Amino acid sequence: MQHDFSIICRHCDVETVEPVHATVTGTIPTYAYGDYYFNSPGIGRVGAAEYCHIFDFGAILQKVHVASSGCSYRSRYLQTSTFTKNQKAGSIAVSEFGTAAIVPPKNDGFFGKLLQMADYSSLMTDNAATSVINQNGKLYAVGDGPTWFEFDPDDLTVKDVEICLSRDLGLMSASSHCTKLSNGNVVTVGQSVTASGTKFNIVEFPSSGEKPQVVGKVSPRWRYSSNIIHSFGVSRDYLVIIDMPVVVRYVDVIKCSIKSTAFIDIFNWLPEESVQLLIIDQKTWKQHRKFSLKNQYVAHITHCHEKDNGDLVLDFESYKGPDLVYSLLTKNLKNPAKYEAMSDHFRGTVTRAILPLSSASPSSEVRVESFPLSDVSISNPILNSNFVLRQYKFLYGSSHTKHDYCRVSKVNVDTGEAIHFIQPGLYMSDILYITNPREK
Repeated sequence: MQHDFSIICRHCDVETVEPVHATVTGTIPTYAYGDYYFNSPGIGRVGAAEYCHIFDFGAILQKVHVASSGCSYRSRYLQTSTFTKNQKAGSIAVSEFGTAAIVPPKNDGFFGKLLQMADYSSLMTDNAATSVINQNGKLYAVGDGPTWFEFDPDDLTVKDVEICLSRDLGLMSASSHCTKLSNGNVVTVGQSVTASGTKFNIVEFPSSGEKPQVVGKVSPRWRYSSNIIHSFGVSRDYLVIIDMPVVVRYVDVIKCSIKSTAFIDIFNWLPEESVQLLIIDQKTWKQHRKFSLKNQYVAHITHCHEKDNGDLVLDFESYKGPDLVYSLLTKNLKNPAKYEAMSDHFRGTVTRAILPLSSASPSSEVRVESFPLSDVSISNPILNSNFVLRQYKFLYGSSHTKHDYCRVSKVNVDTGEAIHFIQPGLYMSDILYITNPREK
């Protein structure tokens, strides 16, 4: 049966504020007991106004509690300032990536526009609908913006305390896929605009609970352009930043913010340009090497590890180009006539590049080849956390074909062979790997 892409456009009308208890079939192993938190887009409309892109949907926090007494589920809308503005206006009041504001804020004439230009970040969305980060025992809802929202682990309500990387560190955006370093600190990568142009900022969150700080800055290839910093890679000794062939001029970002227009209109893909890989030495937080790949859209970095000879193995989720981004417009997701073409757009592969750190010249950019680890189409790949930072054999992810709904796949990265779990009518969201303590 054909995959129904419109399923991800579902709108959550009502929060599940009080826990709903589930019926358990079979036996849940004791090592799986605990609380599981999910953060994802789920508010598809405000009043009569509907969002135009799946990236724009408002965030919903979800909690699944698993115990010997049974399982329960609860959810709550993430109480961001954007959510509050929308509710007050009864419509979409803040522009998102693919959706222009329906009820834009008043600019109060010429002087009002000047004030907005001085503080245009206040006009940008703080929707955070991607990840949940556990930082020093506190839970945060995180998106690709600079604001982290701490929430209560029991009832999912947002606390008054938040981490604002724009206010504290001057960042305009930050990756939603933070990573823990071997020293226990959490690291992320964001972007800022300085007098000398745009900078990639490496931000470290000490495990001691101290405030986050910028430990390194690196220049992208285009000085006054924003980029996509959704994912980055971390190995034992290095951090990898993906400099995508995308131009989003900051002056256009400011214009979009003030005019309350959609940002997708200023998203410019450069098909003739390469993907650049900036290798950062964790000892100095300075750029160590630079490599490049053929033009492709890198959605997520799956894993990084160093070989015995010092070379760096980089595995990532790759697509031919940015068609995936445009296919996620809701008008396309709801149009079955486009599904066959969209199946190709959504066909991502886990791809590997081996970066020759042991032999590459530090003064030159080195072009490297990448190759798929399997012919299986897979998205949002994960692996057993016991193999983070080291060589691994299996990865897991979700995908679909033109002939089935959706599937969970286990891929052997050495042979490319895969095992699939498919159940008609079943669609998954996030995939978790729960480690059995008795695993080898």
